[in-house]
Amino acid sequence: MLHGSYLLTIVIFFPAVASLALLLLRADDHVWIRRLALTIATVEFLFSLLLIPKVQIGVAGYQLEERANWISVPPITYHLGLDGISGTPLTSAQAAYLRSRAATIAGGTTEIMRNILAERVLGMPR
Repeated sequence: MLHGSYLLTIVIFFPAVASLALLLLRADDHVWIRRLALTIATVEFLFSLLLIPKVQIGVAGYQLEERANWISVPPITYHLGLDGISGTPLTSAQAAYLRSRAATIAGGTTEIMRNILAERVLGMPR
């Protein structure tokens, strides 16, 4: 199992690093692009599920904090944590993941409604 202190970093940066593998595929290889993208999204979701038992609900302040000295002069550090205000760490991530397909469908509905109104109500040609 992964060490808990780096799990939040993995959840944040894994999609960007893993999606670089998409650059190795040919642009016309749609089947493998979809497979790889689905695999990346599934692995990312599974990593995010590992965060659930580590978060204490109702505790104020940062959780799953990670600190590392990055550059000594000037003193620059890497500090990452989960804010307790949001409730659970996966609220926004899960919502974005689950609504991604619906957003693509909903994105076209306004265009369709405009076309229907233009054709039927205003009598405009296609």
